[in-house]
Amino acid sequence: MCSSDLWDWHPGLAPSRVVWTITEPGGRWLTTLTEAGILAKVGLNSSGLGVLLNILYCSLDAGVGGMPVHLLLRLLLQRCDDMESARKLMGEARMSASSCITVGWQHGHEGEVVSAELSPGGPAFVSPTDGVLLHTNHFLPEPPAGQDTLVRDYPDTVSRLDDLRKQVSGVAEISPELIQGALRSHDGRPNSVCNHNEQAEKFAERAATLASVVLDLGQRTMTLAAGQPCTVPYEPVELPAP
Repeated sequence: MCSSDLWDWHPGLAPSRVVWTITEPGGRWLTTLTEAGILAKVGLNSSGLGVLLNILYCSLDAGVGGMPVHLLLRLLLQRCDDMESARKLMGEARMSASSCITVGWQHGHEGEVVSAELSPGGPAFVSPTDGVLLHTNHFLPEPPAGQDTLVRDYPDTVSRLDDLRKQVSGVAEISPELIQGALRSHDGRPNSVCNHNEQAEKFAERAATLASVVLDLGQRTMTLAAGQPCTVPYEPVELPAP
């Protein structure tokens, strides 16, 4: 099972990019791409469980007392060895800000993938369509409470999802090479899948793809383009032995 993610953020944060591995007594390990000072973001563990992150916005966001999403990602990687435990953890988490966490798990020929749209109103789970699960930065079903605000303010999230759907439509096998090609797409540039909005007029709105990750959960591999994948090659990340 292959899964992938792009990290789009302000270009000034590129030097904070970190890939680190944590090995526990007994040999259990997790590897995550994140920025310095953050517990976890995109990654996988020795049980073949991988996590991806998409930011969402809901009108009920900005409360207090919820679980930080990066803590939840770290708990998923550090505590969960199968989809059942991951679903339980995400279903019980209470959030004060919205995010989508996509979790994939593969052990031998058995595997699952699900996107959990987490918001202050509660979780909603999205399953694959025809064996493929795609997500950008808007809610797919309506949030359980409140309204999606990102699709109103950043409509390119819809066009980027349409672009990805076109690229995988009718494909017999979703290979790492196909995924890498899809993540290089410039359709709708500058706010394309491979983001090139670093020259936005307002400093705070500048953004770029700072990293692109492809996980193969069955093979326990991780490849990383440490920048925009249209110009930076994907290279394997060294992981502990399975």
